[in-house]
Amino acid sequence: MSFDLVINGKTVKANYGETLVDAGLSGWVAIPHDCNSGQCETCRVSVVSGQVDDRGTAEKGTVLACQAKVIGNASIAFDHAPVVSKRPGLVTGISVLTSDIVEVTVLLDTAIEMRPGQYLSVKFAGFPARELSPTVREPRTCPQRPLRPRSRGMTCGPGGPTWRGFPGRTGCGR
Repeated sequence: MSFDLVINGKTVKANYGETLVDAGLSGWVAIPHDCNSGQCETCRVSVVSGQVDDRGTAEKGTVLACQAKVIGNASIAFDHAPVVSKRPGLVTGISVLTSDIVEVTVLLDTAIEMRPGQYLSVKFAGFPARELSPTVREPRTCPQRPLRPRSRGMTCGPGGPTWRGFPGRTGCGR
């Protein structure tokens, strides 16, 4: 059984039980997605009209498109990803956590607007960039700036985001 699925104004044919991501891709419309397991929330879309089987992912008129399934005609919308930008920072602290792990505290010049599923490419002078998938701490845990990245050991310290796992060949002020 086939239905019309409108994605950001473009109509695609969708099969009953197909995920919204798969239906979009079949119609040459790429809904932003990453993990395809419902964990990263990159694929969260607004349900504008109609109904979808939200598979337990409904939240304030939105669903996870990698999990939600087509059950009838529907219209959905999503925000396009922002343009890539760079943020310089200053290493303000280094703490040895174990024999092979250090915590590096980096103070950013400006805050980062975090989005679900967003990646950060972190590069220290003399080292290759490393891709990290950050999360956001609540403002009450990071009083200096409301949004702080943390991922795979990246946490919010008193001077800003920190990254565990960085080889200790750098110093404060770099």
